[in-house]
Amino acid sequence: AGKRARHALWFSPKELGWVTSQAYARKVPRWAERLTTAQRELWKKARTWRPLDEIARRGAAAFRHLLPRVKKPTAEHMESWAYSAFSQEALFALATEAIRDEDLGKDDIPDLLVLSVSTVDLVGHKYGQGSLESLDVQLRIDDELSRFLAVLDKRVGRGRYTVALSSDHGAARVPERAAAADGAGRLAAKELGELARTTLAQLLGPAPAPSDTPWLEAYDAGVGSPLELK
Repeated sequence: AGKRARHALWFSPKELGWVTSQAYARKVPRWAERLTTAQRELWKKARTWRPLDEIARRGAAAFRHLLPRVKKPTAEHMESWAYSAFSQEALFALATEAIRDEDLGKDDIPDLLVLSVSTVDLVGHKYGQGSLESLDVQLRIDDELSRFLAVLDKRVGRGRYTVALSSDHGAARVPERAAAADGAGRLAAKELGELARTTLAQLLGPAPAPSDTPWLEAYDAGVGSPLELK
């Protein structure tokens, strides 16, 4: 956000709302407080994340992720919300309010608004890059951007703003899906550790004193690395 940002906001599962840092402001703006209040009311109602009709028309199997109504969300409830299309919806609602209440683009001094659409990353990690959930949030981003650009056209003026889009990172297919195509599979961390220990012991022999543990444990204990010691 830089040192002179007017606002820097993010959603806090602990505070159950939009928060900021005292490095930027003593408290969040009133328009962000209103959104926090509205979001807390939504949690009091049961909501189900279902795929868009566009996905259903493709003949794909539907998914249903229920967020039960709660008076005060638990950590588990907050995680389910964050890993759903609902958190993405909340982010664009925040961006829209920022345009309106901060009067962005109303003078000749350029304004900068930066959004981190993290839902795509979260959903991709949880359900897999090729999942219907991942496809759903990406299609929803297209819809959200369309509505957001319409707000910019109305509030700022078409041709008076610049939009720059960037990506985070790519992702491999879920191993279970890749297995059918090219024989890929899933390797458990425990299995990988055992393979590394066995290979290092065969190549380097016992770990050096003062440790008589396998190489990986010796390295974790600060004895040194195989390259340093050999």
